[in-house]
Amino acid sequence: MTRNDTGIDSCPRHLRLLLDYARQAAQLVESGEVSRESLGRSVVHQLAATKALELVGEQAWLLDKEGVDLGEGIDLATIAGMRHRMVHHYDGIDWSLVEEALFEDIPELVRRLSELATRGQGTRDANAPGLCSDNAGELG
Repeated sequence: MTRNDTGIDSCPRHLRLLLDYARQAAQLVESGEVSRESLGRSVVHQLAATKALELVGEQAWLLDKEGVDLGEGIDLATIAGMRHRMVHHYDGIDWSLVEEALFEDIPELVRRLSELATRGQGTRDANAPGLCSDNAGELG
């Protein structure tokens, strides 16, 4: 098996992409490329933030559609719902929600997905069910 840049072996595609895109969104903040201040005044940073969250939301929507349950604290329907509102501009974009998602929710999502991804991969309890265990199923 090959290992991709998420560190996940043999993981269903949408789960890998969800973690990849969440890490990319987190990198916007961690790198200092996007700050709370710049998000409020720069159209380029607004576009970067919304595209990053859109990509995360798309994978969440695909997983939710498949009936995947990632457990407590990861509400795929809510993540997907934000994506739908941004893409279709229902009542415009609430920038305070974008800021909260990018600076608070995304880092927590990355942390939780990373923990799930490593379960059963030899880095934690080898008997714990993992996000990407053989019984996770192939999603597309």
